[in-house]
Amino acid sequence: MNIKSSTSFLSPKKLNIACWILILMGIFLRLYHITQNDFIFYDEGMYLSHNRDLLDKIQQYPPQDRAQFFAIIHILFNSALMTAKWLWFFIGNLRVFAGGPEMYYFTRVISAVCGIGAIFLTFIFARHYFKSKEIGLLAAAILAILPSHVFYSRLAMQESLSTLCLIAGMCLYFSGRDSGFRAIAAAILFGAVFFTNYRMIVLPILLIVAELVSALGDKRPIRWVKLGATILTFAAIIFWVGSLNQGSNRFITWAWMSRQAQLAPQQWNWVNIFSYPYYLFSLEGLLFFLAFFMNIYWVVKRQWSRILPFTLVMVQMLIFTFASEKGARYLCVVLPFAAMASAVAFYQFVLRNNAVQRLRWAPVVLCAAFVMTPLQKSLAITQSGSGYEAVVRKIKERDPQAKVLATQPLIVGLFTEGVAAAPKSVRDLIILFAQGYRYLIIDPQAYVSWTNTDEKFTLKLVDYL
Repeated sequence: MNIKSSTSFLSPKKLNIACWILILMGIFLRLYHITQNDFIFYDEGMYLSHNRDLLDKIQQYPPQDRAQFFAIIHILFNSALMTAKWLWFFIGNLRVFAGGPEMYYFTRVISAVCGIGAIFLTFIFARHYFKSKEIGLLAAAILAILPSHVFYSRLAMQESLSTLCLIAGMCLYFSGRDSGFRAIAAAILFGAVFFTNYRMIVLPILLIVAELVSALGDKRPIRWVKLGATILTFAAIIFWVGSLNQGSNRFITWAWMSRQAQLAPQQWNWVNIFSYPYYLFSLEGLLFFLAFFMNIYWVVKRQWSRILPFTLVMVQMLIFTFASEKGARYLCVVLPFAAMASAVAFYQFVLRNNAVQRLRWAPVVLCAAFVMTPLQKSLAITQSGSGYEAVVRKIKERDPQAKVLATQPLIVGLFTEGVAAAPKSVRDLIILFAQGYRYLIIDPQAYVSWTNTDEKFTLKLVDYL
């Protein structure tokens, strides 16, 4: 699709320079203090605690030759297969060769690098799809400062890697040549998306929708052979890896997916349909939200060549509206496409709209507001941190042999031994006190797992809390 430009207060050269400035700022936002041990989520501690005893042994007795090295890799690979997100667990375990088991920021650096890679792949995909360097750069610039993408690019979690693999796979699939190699390579990348997030078993649906919309926009036949080959290869990779190590990965992954499927009908409410649109509004800002949904105009006008990114995001929203949990992180994997959709709408309706250009200060004000709101949030993200390591250090200075209770034991346990989960009743608290536990660390996880009902995020906590 080729978008013609009209007169604008921003010439193509000035627009490109502005976008590159934002991209460089986005890279800085992802790398700033990335090696600090600032952890937030239960999952971050879970990934880094995996195989900890084994990693300590490997550090104590490092491989002496190539055979021992690959034998250890084989052990780490098989143990990671016994998890539902084996690729991320495996990558996390590799830190033992980089800096040792206590190199906790290793996976945060991986996330930051993947987040930066996604910015440039967003430019490549958008430039190819819209046949416009300006829109490609604008989409990359928007993603670079998008608060949610900055946030997930700074966590020791797998979302940033999943996003990179998805956009890389889409770049290969929609590249100019219909070669079998590119389809297989795309399927391998899509497999990596699944192996870092089993919920992305729905990925073939996104691919089918993408092919149908692309064919409609380009006025070409559907590439059934390429589509079928990619999906079949994706399925074959999943079942092949799932069969390794006596099928351990298939067993644990399908158990988790089955559990999620059972929970979904129990938690359905019609208001769920507003969850993900609300996330776009509250997390990314009003103007981003409006620019994204302005793509409805292309749908009404049947300008199908413009709606592929918008459609992919909407399909992802629709699918996970029916999931048991409406996690904002499920949007992360399609944030590059959300940035593209917002970019093409903002470009067409603001930067290249003659009516807007005739309003003296309107373009300047809109551009400033469009950039400053997400940039302000992203800067705040880089300044935020967690106090787990600091509070453990303070306790250890007072009592080197301290035994600690915590509402986030997996993260607190990264920095000290003798950590147990906070109990749910005074009776259990007294028992643990008698066993020598003298300190209790309470963090926001209490408002998820230590509430006095099944409801999360309520101020009413259990018993003594």
